[in-house]
Amino acid sequence: MAILKTNAMDLRGGQSVWARTGQQIRVKSRGSDETCDVAIVGCGVSGALIGLRLALLGLDVVLVDKRCPARGSTIASTAMIQFEIDTPLIELADRLGARKAERAYLRSAKAVADLGSMIRKHQIVCGWKNRSALLLTGTSIGHRGLRKEAKYRRRIGLPSEFIGASELEASYGFKRTGAISSNLAAELNPLALTLNALRAVKRSGARIYSPHCITEIECASRGVTLHARQTSMKIVAKKAIFATGYETIAQIPSKEYNIISSWAIATQPLNIDQFWPTQCLVWEASDPYLYMRATSDQRILVGGEDAK
Repeated sequence: MAILKTNAMDLRGGQSVWARTGQQIRVKSRGSDETCDVAIVGCGVSGALIGLRLALLGLDVVLVDKRCPARGSTIASTAMIQFEIDTPLIELADRLGARKAERAYLRSAKAVADLGSMIRKHQIVCGWKNRSALLLTGTSIGHRGLRKEAKYRRRIGLPSEFIGASELEASYGFKRTGAISSNLAAELNPLALTLNALRAVKRSGARIYSPHCITEIECASRGVTLHARQTSMKIVAKKAIFATGYETIAQIPSKEYNIISSWAIATQPLNIDQFWPTQCLVWEASDPYLYMRATSDQRILVGGEDAK
């Protein structure tokens, strides 16, 4: 039997813009022994979406979390849904080779499309709104670099258009030397997505337990047994998935990543004329970079700057 340790962390501070709705979900608080196909540790957005996918495939699923569902780092997410990743396609191709870099971007674009399709298919109410995204020139990449980046993206089938300085200011009001405009982006409420996905999981027969902290795991040829000693709960499963977010389990090697902090603020609700045109997602090619989006109740959510 292995002692299962997760890095208990202070995941967030302040008041999330999503928390004010007070949304909750009914879960099983009293522990009981369970047998299932798949046990998922973590009821944040990753655990919820994985659970829904597996439940819809006909698997018997049990989810468990030491907190209330979606009350870890999920509730602090800014939920900017876009296929672009922090590393430009051109730079990623230099690092990994063209084939791997292109595959990463194309799979990211497919993931955004698939998420939207799943939300529509299962009628998950989460404030999903299709948006375009605007990547501004910055301290890392100027207009020549962004022009090349847009051309490369278009060559592999990704919708990206370079916008010059004059058109950018006229259309969006930003004074930069250029930008890339792309679609396949969206915004949503991450708390609503998670809780309503979990409700869909429950309708498929899954059980959700909270708060129960898994402390030990037994591995055998036929499956795994998870123990929550404080609540005397045991889950026997064929497979276990750990969707614990930033609180990684000790068994995962830590040499390949560093866990750092990021920052975000939100305004009070504003008048529509105080927003930039189209309310597209906005970020910049700088290090550190600033990003911003609108919310459904007319706030501006702004973030950026990572730190140890």
